[in-house]
Amino acid sequence: MAFLYGKGGFTGSLGNLSAYQPKGSDKIILRTKGGATKKQIKTHPRFARVRSNNEEFGSCRKMAAQLRSELYPFVNMVDYNLQAAFSALNKTIQLQDIANPPGQRNMLYSQHRYLLANFPLNKRYGFDTVMRYPLQPVFDRALGTVRLVFPNLQPGIHLQFPWQLPYYRLFVKLFMISDLTHTGKNYDYPGLNNMPGGQLYSSSWLPVTAALPGEELFLSLQVIKNNRLSPAATELAETHSLVVAAGIQMGKPGPNETIEEVKYCGTGKILAAG
Repeated sequence: MAFLYGKGGFTGSLGNLSAYQPKGSDKIILRTKGGATKKQIKTHPRFARVRSNNEEFGSCRKMAAQLRSELYPFVNMVDYNLQAAFSALNKTIQLQDIANPPGQRNMLYSQHRYLLANFPLNKRYGFDTVMRYPLQPVFDRALGTVRLVFPNLQPGIHLQFPWQLPYYRLFVKLFMISDLTHTGKNYDYPGLNNMPGGQLYSSSWLPVTAALPGEELFLSLQVIKNNRLSPAATELAETHSLVVAAGIQMGKPGPNETIEEVKYCGTGKILAAG
């Protein structure tokens, strides 16, 4: 790999050379054209390891996308590449599978749930630096529920807001994830069809000078019955895991006496999995 400096730089093709500028870089990278064809990578025995690496890389991204989609209420608060962070975590879990060969190793969250505990959704301001009270979830897998109890949380004691904004609110999300296993042909989620969805709790908007009222929260997995969401009350398979995340979101006055969220002003984390 070569780098092109100085004036007269270019991007594109020139003979057997290709020049491109990566996003966020001031360098232009030169590389030669060529390499293996797609057909060779898919079929030639010499590229068997490449194919297995591609399979596992794709499975890590697939599981990361599932986690990120379940955390949609927190997306506007995330301040780093969460997809990449989840992919790295997934690879760590995948490497724990020593029973299957590379390219078919499973991602068994059900055996490594502890790795999700305290997983940060923010880098600049961590959740524990804003809410200085340990939220301790209690799971009931037989009912598909989680219980959280906390007292009145006082600004300046339990709550420290680094943003100069007038309002805040609390988010808590319960959801379910499944192990990702290799079927012999591809990666899939065992028994995930028709499984219940998650539940989101959101407090009312509060002035940053006001205490967050103490509560005993019960959240449950949800199913649709008679066109309405109802608690699932179903015991989970061993391959399924309950996950609960919490976040603080900041707000500002909006039109017509409303309060609207401010993007990238907030913090969150995954509390635990069980």
